[in-house]
Amino acid sequence: EKLIKNEFNVLMTRGVHGLYLHAIDPALQRALKEAIQH
Repeated sequence: EKLIKNEFNVLMTRGVHGLYLHAIDPALQRALKEAIQH
C-alpha cells in the first residue's frame, strides 16, 4: 500500500498540468479519493 501511494504521488506531481484518472470501479474510486486526502 505504501509503494502504491508513493507511485500515485509521483504520477500526480510529475505532470506539467497534472494527471487525470478515470476509475469505473466504485471501490477504486473511494481508494483513490482517500489516497489523495492523506
